[in-house]
Amino acid sequence: MIDDALQRLFDLLKEHRGTRILCLATTANLNNPSILIGSPRISGDFLAGNVILRETSSFRGLVEKFAPVVDCFFVDCERKSGVSLVECARTAIHPDRLHFFKPNDFTVEAADEWIAGRIADLTRTRSAVIGAGNIGSKLALRLAERGSDVKLVGRNLRVVKEIVRGLGHILRGCGTIAPCVSVLDACKGANVIVGCTQGVPAIDEVAISVSAPSILLDIGNGCFSSSAISAAQRNQLMIEVLSPTAGWEGSLHRYITTRELQHGMGRRKLRDSEVWIVSRGILGHEGDVLVDSISNPTRVIGVCNGSGDLLYGEGAEIKTKIAETSLGLI
Repeated sequence: MIDDALQRLFDLLKEHRGTRILCLATTANLNNPSILIGSPRISGDFLAGNVILRETSSFRGLVEKFAPVVDCFFVDCERKSGVSLVECARTAIHPDRLHFFKPNDFTVEAADEWIAGRIADLTRTRSAVIGAGNIGSKLALRLAERGSDVKLVGRNLRVVKEIVRGLGHILRGCGTIAPCVSVLDACKGANVIVGCTQGVPAIDEVAISVSAPSILLDIGNGCFSSSAISAAQRNQLMIEVLSPTAGWEGSLHRYITTRELQHGMGRRKLRDSEVWIVSRGILGHEGDVLVDSISNPTRVIGVCNGSGDLLYGEGAEIKTKIAETSLGLI
């Protein structure tokens, strides 16, 4: 079955006429098989296959199989459940075809937007985040910055307190984050319950019964027990399962945009003029004209002040017009 699925993914990538990517990631979900083939993703002319691994023994074989049909390998740089793909990637993939990425971060991005799309204003709401790992802790910060009072649940109170103390130093928003070891206590009166365990069914029927949920969201896949699912269904409550699609699409779009910006970087003097142009991504000299691309500029953004910002006023407007004329933009 896995060999057939891998072959279908190979054929799909081989036939694609745009940029082809293979994502190789690890997982903290204890219920996942050793190899899981995810859904391919398309953004613009990019096609990305997705393979999730529980261990590293098949890594080199996958790279060797897909190398002829892939332009770039995206490799998970996070360590999950003691598994890291970083060293495998360094020895198996040429640096020119290697890009390390962080799947947990785009899962957090997707979850944040998912919840914000369901409850536009989280101010004065109560949220219970069950699981104080990488995703749960980052999401707790996001929800608190949106105004929710968050209880972050982990098995070790000392560790959770340390996490919450650290998050408190960087929290910007009107919400709060409090440490908790009891799922039941965290869920009392909660409007938002989010499961971020490693597929462990930590949220039970009692937790559902004491909450006041607008959202029940399973991120870890398997965070709600069978009794919790039955209780939710009896009470006509929908348990939602996070789709990482939005986070993945956003991550791929950032990669594409960043690559385009970096390939368009530079500074040069315009022909028959004393005006210098500079691209985004470079700190321009005072008086440089900032453009969208050094090789093929289509827009003048402004005139640099030499310290990372723009100049304003008549002089800047005159220099902008000179640059636009020299570049044939007006």
